[in-house]
Formats: sequence, C-alpha cells, structure tokens
Amino acid sequence: MNTVLGLLIAITLLSSHSLSEAICPEKPVCDDERVQKLDGSCNNLNNPAWGTPNRPYGRLVSSQYSDGIWEPARARSGEPLPNARKLSLNLFGETEMEHPRNTLVSMQFGQFIAHDLSFTADAGGIQCCAEGKLVPKELASSRCFPIEVADNDPVLSEEGIQCINLVRTKTTLEDACSSQTSGEEVAEQLSSVTAFLDLSVVYGNSLEQTSSLRTFSQGLMGAEERNGMQWLPSHPNKTQTCVVKNEAEACYLTGDVRSNQSPHLTLIHQAFMLEHNRLARELAVLNPDWDDEMLFQQARRINIAQYQKIVYYEWLPIYMGVGNMRAAGVLPEVELPGFANDYDATVDPTVSNAFATAAFRFFHNLIAGHLDLIEESKQPTGSIRLSDWFNNPSVLEKDAKYEQLSRGMIFQPHDRPNFHLTPEVKHFLFRHGGSVGVDLKAIDIQRARDHGLASYNDYREYCGLKRVTSWEEFNELLRPVSAALIPEQYESLEDIDLAVAGALERHYGDGMPGETFDCILLDQFRRTRVGDRFYFENENVFSSRQLFEVRKASMARVLCDNTHGLKEIQKNAFFLVSDSNPVVPCEQISTCRRGVLVCLMLLLPSSAIRTVLGVCRLVASCDEGTAPYRTMDGSCNSLYNPLYGTPFRPYRRLLPARYGDGVAEPARMSTGRPMPNARQLSMDLFGEGEERDGRSTIINMQFGQLVAHDMSFTADVFGVKCCPNGKRIPTDLLPPRCMPLEVPPDDPVLPLGDIQCMSMLRTKTTLEHPCATNYGTAEQLASVTAFLDLSIVYGNSREETANLREHRAGLMMVEHRHGQDWPPTNPNATHLCQMRDKSDVCYLTGDLRSNQSPHLVILQIVHLLEHNRLARELAVLNPCWDDERLFQEARRINIGKYQSIVYNDWLPMYMGRENMLKHGLLHEGADADGFVRDYNPLEDATVSNAFGTAAFRYFHNMIVGQLGLYQEKHGSHDSIRLSDWLRRPGVLEQRNNRELLTRGMASQPHDTANNQLTPEAKHFLFRNVNPYGADLKAIDIHRARDHGLASYNDFRVLCGLERAERWQDLYGEIPRSSVDRLARWYDTVDDVELAVAGALEHHQSGATVGPTFLCILLEQFRRTRTGDRFFFENGAEIGFDGQQLRELRKATIARLLCDNTEGLTRMQPNAFLLPEDGSNVPVACEELPEVLLDPWRVR
Repeated sequence: MNTVLGLLIAITLLSSHSLSEAICPEKPVCDDERVQKLDGSCNNLNNPAWGTPNRPYGRLVSSQYSDGIWEPARARSGEPLPNARKLSLNLFGETEMEHPRNTLVSMQFGQFIAHDLSFTADAGGIQCCAEGKLVPKELASSRCFPIEVADNDPVLSEEGIQCINLVRTKTTLEDACSSQTSGEEVAEQLSSVTAFLDLSVVYGNSLEQTSSLRTFSQGLMGAEERNGMQWLPSHPNKTQTCVVKNEAEACYLTGDVRSNQSPHLTLIHQAFMLEHNRLARELAVLNPDWDDEMLFQQARRINIAQYQKIVYYEWLPIYMGVGNMRAAGVLPEVELPGFANDYDATVDPTVSNAFATAAFRFFHNLIAGHLDLIEESKQPTGSIRLSDWFNNPSVLEKDAKYEQLSRGMIFQPHDRPNFHLTPEVKHFLFRHGGSVGVDLKAIDIQRARDHGLASYNDYREYCGLKRVTSWEEFNELLRPVSAALIPEQYESLEDIDLAVAGALERHYGDGMPGETFDCILLDQFRRTRVGDRFYFENENVFSSRQLFEVRKASMARVLCDNTHGLKEIQKNAFFLVSDSNPVVPCEQISTCRRGVLVCLMLLLPSSAIRTVLGVCRLVASCDEGTAPYRTMDGSCNSLYNPLYGTPFRPYRRLLPARYGDGVAEPARMSTGRPMPNARQLSMDLFGEGEERDGRSTIINMQFGQLVAHDMSFTADVFGVKCCPNGKRIPTDLLPPRCMPLEVPPDDPVLPLGDIQCMSMLRTKTTLEHPCATNYGTAEQLASVTAFLDLSIVYGNSREETANLREHRAGLMMVEHRHGQDWPPTNPNATHLCQMRDKSDVCYLTGDLRSNQSPHLVILQIVHLLEHNRLARELAVLNPCWDDERLFQEARRINIGKYQSIVYNDWLPMYMGRENMLKHGLLHEGADADGFVRDYNPLEDATVSNAFGTAAFRYFHNMIVGQLGLYQEKHGSHDSIRLSDWLRRPGVLEQRNNRELLTRGMASQPHDTANNQLTPEAKHFLFRNVNPYGADLKAIDIHRARDHGLASYNDFRVLCGLERAERWQDLYGEIPRSSVDRLARWYDTVDDVELAVAGALEHHQSGATVGPTFLCILLEQFRRTRTGDRFFFENGAEIGFDGQQLRELRKATIARLLCDNTEGLTRMQPNAFLLPEDGSNVPVACEELPEVLLDPWRVR
C-alpha cells in the first residue's frame, strides 16, 4: 500500500509542474496545397489549424460549470447532481435484445469512426480510485472526478467497490500552448486527434507517429507475418498497453492507442491497414516508376476516400436516416457521376463537445456482450465473453478464433438501440480478470459533466426544439417507462443532463437517435464533410473516372479483401443476411480494381444520390430501350422512370394513408377508441364453413396465390418473434415493429391450445429503410418486382438469379431424385421450412414463400421445369446460342406464356370478361399483326397498397382444408390435411404424391368465394407441431391496419359508390345481417375497414368479388399490363413478332402441368374449370394445344 501511496504522490507532484516548460508546436506552413497532411493542418488554407490535434472541442452551447470556469455543474438548488451510477442503474436497463437487421460490423464500425474523430486528451495514468477505493483527497490529483458507488449497489458493492475511476480531460487551462483571450479563461477540453474522417486511427496524427508505422518500402505500412497471415505490427510496450500476461501474447501497434480495446475493433483496424497495403501493391504494378512516398500517399488517399464513401453512403444512413441526412445537408446534392460542389472554407470541422461526449456515445447501447464464434458453414460453435478480452486482442491468434470471430462480426446482430446496455459494459467493463469492472453508461454521464456540457433543455433550445416545461411532456419524448422514472431522479427539469435524456428519447424521423441527439449528430457530420477540402467527392480531389471507381467501395469488399479465410459475405456487411441481402461469393462483391466489374450508374436529375452501390440497390444504366430482355430487378422497364416497379419501393397509394398519429401508428375509431379486435371480427363476421365451388378447380385458387406472390411481398416481415409459442411479451420488451394480434380470453378455439396472441411484425417502411424516400408518413415497401415476370421463379436481382442458374445451356438449377427433377435444396432450410424428420425437404426458388403449401410448390416446380424444357428445345433449334442467350430467351418465352394464361384464361374467371374489356384489361381487336399496342410509357406499374393488402387477399376465402390425392382412373382415394404440410413440401417426394396432388388440384373444387374460411386457415394456419395455429383472416385485417389503408367508405367513393352516411346505406352492397354485425363492432360507418367490408360485399355481375374490391383489382391489372414495356402482346420493337405471339396465345395451364409432371397423361383442356361430361372432358396430354418454338429458330 505504501508503494501505491508513493506513486500517487509522485503523480500529484508531476501534475503540478509549471506549464511554462511545455514546448509548443510551430504554426503550420502550408507549402503544398495538394497533400492531405497527417496532422490535418492546412486542410483549410485560411485557418490552417482547424481540425488539428490538441485543439479544444467546439461548443454548440456555452459551457456549464458551477464556478463558471471548470468545476462540474450542480443542481439549480446548489445540491450535487444525481449520482451517475445511480442514474445508470435507475434509468438504463441491462436486457440484451438483438437487432433484427444490423450486424456487429455496423456497431463496431461506429466505434472506429468515433475514434477517428475524437479522443479526449491525456485522461489516463492518474489513479483516483485505486483498487475500488477512493484515493484520499489530499493525495488525489486535482483532475480526479471519480464516480462514487453506493453501499447498496446491487452489483459493484458486493465486491467491495466504492468508486469508479475517472480522470478529467486535459483542458486549455492546463495547456500552455492553448491561447485564450484575457477574461475568457473557461476550461475547454482538448481532443488529441484530427477532426477529419482521415483514418488517423490507421495512419496516426503526426509525421512522427506515422513514421513509426511505415516500412518506407513500396509504400507499405508495417505488418507481421505469422501462421501464413498478415497481422498488425506488435506493440513495443505490450504489457503497458494491453492486458497480456507476457510479451509472447498479441498486442498491436496502430495509429490509435484504443485499437486493442475489443477483438472486433482490432479486426476493423487490421482490415483497413491491410487495405492500404493491398492498394499500394496494386498501384506499384500499375505505376512501376512510383517511389515509396508516392505509393504510400496515393494508397492512403484512396483508402481514406473508400472509407469516407462507406461512412456517408453505407453506414450513416442506417443510423441517421437518408431523409434526415438530406434535410440537414449531410448528404451532398450530386448528380451522378458528378462531383459535390459544397465545400465551404468558412465551415470549421472541429468536433463539437456535445457530439463526442454525449450524442455519439448513443451507440454504446448497441454493444453485444458475447461475441459469436461462427464456422465456415455459418453455424455458431460458441462465443466468447466480451469482458474477458477487453484490451487483450491475443484471442485473435488462438486456434481458429480469428476466422470465427470475423464471421461472428459479419453474421451476428448488434443489440437494439434503446435504453438497455449489455451487463458486460454496465458492470464488467475493463474488469481485467476481476469479478466486476466499471459502468460505461455511468462514465459517459460523468464525462459529460467533466466537459461542462449545458443542460438537456439548453440543447433542445439550440436545436430549435421546444424546451421541456413539465414532467408530463416527457410522455411524448421518451418511452413510457423512462418518462415515469426520470422525475424521480432530478430535482428540476433544468438539471437534466444531455447525456441522460438525449439517450432516452424516442427515435426521430427515419433515424435511430432521438431528435436532440439527431440534431447534434447531423450538425457534426455535415461540418465534417463540408469543412473538409479533401472530402472524396469534392472537385479536384479525384478525376471523374477515379471517383467512379471509388464509389464502388463497400464494407463487404474491404472485409472480403482483407480477412483471411473469408470466401463469402452478404452484399451489405452492415445488414444481416436476408432475402434482399444474400450471402454471395466475395468475387461477386463490386470492387475498385481495374477490369473486374464495371458498374454503370444512373443519372438521377435534381436529386441527391439514391442508389450508391453497397448502400442502396444499384440501378444499371438504361440503354435507350434497345435491350431485348427484362432486367432481373425490373429496373429500366420504364425509360421515363427506371425505378418504376422495382423492389424496395413503396406500394402505391390510391388514397392517402390513414394513421392514428398521421405518421405510422395504426388508426383508431373516430371516437378515439381502438379498432375492434381483428380475431373477434374474424370470428363474428366470417364463418368457417367449407362449401365447394361448383365450377372451378383448386388450380384456380392456387394460381391466384402464385400471381399474388409474383407481384407483391411485404418487406422484411420475418425473423422476429413477436408472440413466441403463442405467449404475450410484455409491452416494454416487445421488439421494434412488433404488432402482435391479441386473442381474447373468451375465444372459443385458440385458448384451448393456450394461444394468447398471434405474431405479426410490421412491414418495413420508408421511415426505416436507408434507401427509401421519406414521405413524412410511413409507406410500406414491397420487396419484389411489380411486374408479371415470374420473379417467383427467377428472383428479384441479378445476384439472386445467379444463385438459381446452372450457368450451362441456359438451364436453371435442379436436383434429380426419385426419377424426377426438383428445385435445389435451400441452404436456410431450418429457417424457412419445418424440418421435422429426414424426409423433410425445403426448396430454393426465386421466392421465400414457395414452400408454403404443397399445391403452391407444384406450380413453382412446373414453371421452373418449363424453363428448362424451353431451354433444351431452343438449344436444339439454335445450336449456336450460348448459355446467356438460351437462358434469356427461355425466360422470355416462359414469362410470355404465363402472362397469356393470366390475362386470357385466369383473370376472366374472377373479374368477368366483360368487366375486363370495359376497363382495358382485354381488347376485342388487335392490329393487323395481332398486337395490342396499349403500352403507356408514363404508367407506373407499382402495386397499390389496397390491392396487395386487401383486395387481392379476398381469395384466401377459397382455400381448401383437405387436399385430395387423385388416381388417374379411380378419383380421390385419400387426402392430406393442409395444416400438416404448411412449409413442409417433402410430402411431394413421398411415393408418387406429386402426380396425385397435381391431378387432385385439377379435379377437386376450391371453396366458394363467400364470407367463409376453412378452419384450416381460420384456426390452424402455420400451427407446425402444435394443435392450433393462427387465423389468416384476422392477420389480413391486422396487416391492413399496419399499412394504414383508408376506410371502406373512402374507397367506396373512389370506386364510384355513394358514401354511406348511415348503416342502412350499406344494405345495397353488403347483406343486412353483416351490416348489423358491423354496426355492433364499429362506432361509426366511417370507421369500417376496407379489408373487412370489402370482403363482405355482394358479388358484382360476372365477377366473384364485390364492386369495391373489383374496382381495385381492375385498376391494378390494367396498370400491370399498360405499364409493362415487355408485356407479351404489346408489339414493341423488342417484343415478340406476330408468329411468335400467335404461338404464345396457345399457352394453357393444362399443357403446362402435363409437360412438367411425371405420370400425368390426361387433363381437361381448361384446368381452371372442373371436368364436365359435355364439355371440358379430359384428353390425352399430347392432344392439348402446344406452343411450338419453331418461330424462334434463327434462320
């Protein structure tokens, strides 16, 4: 103990040395305007010191000290502010909830950026709290500001911890080189790094520091080779810098002393260091006459530019929201492939104190406490505890941990952005082998007080926000639990810390932080860019060709190129793997290297960048309409707006959205009461009888589901359990976007299976998606193309299609089993299907939903096999065609046949031929060549929300609960229960069930189109192994509310019906008994929902739907054809010729099934209709009309 005291006395004496002994740096000399200096000097030629190290942080609001100089603030009453550790315990939870979308790469990259921009100067080396005990005041440094730990602390006091060490940041008062005007001597904290996004974390902040990191050979940074891998160089002072047992353990030397803090942070550091060396080596090959200095500087310049591109276009939009960024000027207005032109020499990029000490620490909530170890198979094999490896990166060089932790960072989600922190940073931060550590949130609060940040209210006023004048106002700003607790912590509203309330605010706009932190963050990132003369998009930094290449940079590419053993990764490394963000081989990730992948960008006039590669989906350059084939993502179908009909765009609105808050909250009734419970509406208004249709087969209903899936898929509605195993989750613990459907206790069916609720995740909207335009109200996103283009077979992107192709002879991939071809096995089978036993299978197709039911799978299979049948026949007719030509032509013909079946055979069954002719969906006459030239280049084919979420779900009423197995000569001999085989397509591979179920589809009627649903869809949907499941009708009603559809009455007016003023006004369209029931549930007629009343209407003449749904369906299917430049019969220059069109019009669903179903030898000519004795009699398959391909022979 005497040794400790002696050391403390020595430190105290040293800290009191005269400041006059300091040697101050000379004023920067700006002798070369083109070079980005290592210390940031001369970036601004008028103010060469702006953004350099060891300068004060900026102030957005004047400092707040109790003595006006540097003593930490007190409460307005003069009492000390609430204890930081107690605030952390009382206001911030410690539940670990995984984020549904973002990876740990995303969180860790944020820490990397924070370290690049800011580092509080000289805050280490002083002990204020030795071994958990307060150092006596007479021995403590004047810079000591420890956090006291209460005797009743639930964690730390158990281990005898009385305090948490904290040393005050060095300020201008202590720095002899900081000059302040006389009379303005107020403590301003110093930052010891540059304020620019310049990878100072890699290169250092001074010429001397950088020199210690370079090899001075071939432009390379220092690296060490061990075990066949390149590593960061070893730190010369390992035992002082890292928590290592001996010099043999790893501790790395980088441009930033914090690089060893956590294994994942070290991995990011290593990736960007190795990227520098990769660039230098490639530049040396391209420019063999360049010397070491030239190679180093150019590699550094490109590395920084790639990094800046990733920060602004790939990472920041995730957290700040594109809408917020554009509004604040954080993203420049750029017309690709041009330059940004808003550099402003009057803008000081200096990092603000509020940014570094409060707002940018918001992301501490995202830290994950355990780091997954993931094998190459993507299966986790364990995890390591974060606190075991703080400041000890040696774990990376143990066994296979480097590759396992790298994959873990890529595939593991970070924690949710809320008021919870993982216990690993709440109680165990920097425990260094001890049983407990320190509290990161408490340190953040105490550090903000050390820096004299003004109050929360003062910053709200600075941001143009209303000051909080009553505790009740927090009900709107904070989550309910926080709003209830914060008045118990502070004496006055004016005492509240920015670091506390700012971190508790609800998310703002399309970003993750609240509105106050959002303001501070946006201000900084705008100044960081606009005030940087070397920002990569500024004119004269790179040539337009060089900038074109830099804009290809992505985090995925950096990791792929610089992570040993990493062979594949999702396209956007900041997002978890999903259907829209699939894992692809590294070579498919766009690269800046010459001659590998040329990316063309679309000019978007008068708008900021919307589709920068790696952040947002890239739209290829359109070709003036001469390309003969559709793109996989539907882009460039419209040359007027190439984005029409593409994935991840909002559904179209026929009427304005109706939300309870005008933004996103589900609507309430006009009295303010919640809408009626969807399950109760389903039970009371929709029966569960199974009345068979006397005319149509199950194929009719099932083909409708196929078409629905081809046109519409609500974005990102899987993967989060909002009601696990039918059990409620407490409201305050519900994952974001969860909107579970409550099951009343008196429900006559579901409580028998102990079902309390049904899971539903709200559809992703423009408010959340970083690439979507923010319309101010939530607009739901569709994740598939809007065209009838068989995206269910081919996928919705070039990458997705590439994974489904054989890349040989134009074929799609299949697997051969039991003498038949099947879709390939899905690599994510356990997530998408029920894999109960060895016989279960799960197929990979262009659509995630393809495995939902056996009949749906059959239709997916026949369209897949039809493609291959066409490709093989085309190869015989045209032996000179290569794989690409065969694939594209087979796809084109397959889509043409499918569109002909949809419009000429299937739609008339439901909408009525006369209705279709009247509204331009069918045409009596064609021109002399047989074409219907109704394409409208200004038409947007985007699916309407009302169509996808209400009207086209009417066909759910036709689902059949028992699927017949039909022999050719003896009819039905058995059946399977639908709910037994949902998401279990393996039943098709048992015996000859595929043949029997196909024949059953064509022989068995679907249920009548009425207000009844089969119990299989009413009580047993997706029950898996449980006795009961969910209610499809209730889910449809609930989903329509999620999407904010306008009321039934509003849609009546849109569709030409009279607005109902009284309940009796509905009698003309809805049965009286149903109207009376509606009146019992809804407060007024204006509250009635489209998804409910539309499904109850009397059928319109010639149709199987009522007038309102028919109106919506006709409107959509008209635009679907007139807005499709590639529609099969429009006679465009790139379309089919007259002879080919005549063949395509012969296509039938009957022949499609016959040609692609083993064992099927007979079929009625119209398989949508039941066989009849007098007509539609089954015939041999070869007697059915055949589409001949001879017109496609090249002569």
